[in-house]
This record gives sequence, C-alpha cells and structure tokens, in this order.
Amino acid sequence: MLNRSDATGNFNYSRALSQLVTGLNLKDAWEADVNNRAYIHYTNTGASRIDRIYISHSLYKKKSSILTLPTAFTDHLAVAVRLSIVAPIYRRRGGQ
Repeated sequence: MLNRSDATGNFNYSRALSQLVTGLNLKDAWEADVNNRAYIHYTNTGASRIDRIYISHSLYKKKSSILTLPTAFTDHLAVAVRLSIVAPIYRRRGGQ
C-alpha cells in the first residue's frame, strides 16, 4: 500500500510499489473522495484497496469516470473505468 487511506486496518507500506509507480510515471486511476472512502475488498475485520488500477498520464487525462460494481462468486467488487476518446465518425453514403 502507498497511503494510510488504502485500508481501514493494518497499514503495510510497499517501497517496491512506490518505486515502480514513480519509475514508470503511473497514476492511480482510482481517486476516492476523502469524505467518502471506497474500498474494493471487505472482510469482517476491515476493508482495503488491495487491487490497483494504474494507468499512464495520457490515459488518466481521458478518464471520465470510475465506479465499483457488485460481482457474484467473489469477495471483491469489479472496477469499471470509462475513458473518453476522440474517434472519427464514419458515415455511410446512400446506396452503399
């Protein structure tokens, strides 16, 4: 983990993860609201963000939303990241 806000229980700082994120210039796509913490993994003793969604700065600028969704057969939530991209619009001509 990189921040105390990543878990409600024990905090285990990862120097290796910090060096990797810094070295590759990655950005955490998940920016939970400070007043409304959102976690991905829940147990009887606490909650944590054990899953990470790191993306490049260029993709981060295209992020329009991120949300969690309940999933079946697991104790994790699915994470959906929506990116906005500029794509050409192809129009069909009449008769083709």
